[in-house]
Parts: sequence; C-alpha cells; structure tokens
Amino acid sequence: MIGHDEQRANGGTSSRVHLLVLVLLLLLGALLRLHGLGGQIPIDDEWHGLDFALTHDLWFLFNHFSRAGANSIPFNLYQIERASCRERV
Repeated sequence: MIGHDEQRANGGTSSRVHLLVLVLLLLLGALLRLHGLGGQIPIDDEWHGLDFALTHDLWFLFNHFSRAGANSIPFNLYQIERASCRERV
C-alpha cells in the first residue's frame, strides 16, 4: 500500500507531466496552424467579406445584411433560431 507522502509526491509528478503534455500539444497545434499560412491567400468572394468586416463596426455587422452578400450574421442567426425551433417540436 502506498503511503500518504508517496501519493502526494506522485500527484505532483503527474501534474507536471500533464502540464508538459498540454504545453507540447499547444505548441504542436500552433505550429500546424502557422504552417502554410502564407499560402492561404484570400481570393474572389473572401475579399468582399474581409473588406466589409474591416470597414464596419461589430454592431453594424451584427444588425445589417450586406446587399452584396458580404456578411450574413443576421441571416445566420435566423437560421440558427429556425433550426433550434425545429428541434423543440
């Protein structure tokens, strides 16, 4: 049977191992995300959405629908609400 002091010592080591694994996973995730970032060039329709989002504040984006279809936050909220209503029935 493991004594109280040994359990405490193993718990400390276990915490450090979990922290190390977490840090390594975060670093791996960041490296994978940044790999090839230069090749992710927005083209065509992505430019319209980026330009619209950069030239308007968040409240405007939330409350208005662009005639060019550059953003659709209200429409998306409507679709989410409609889908949640269907689930309730």
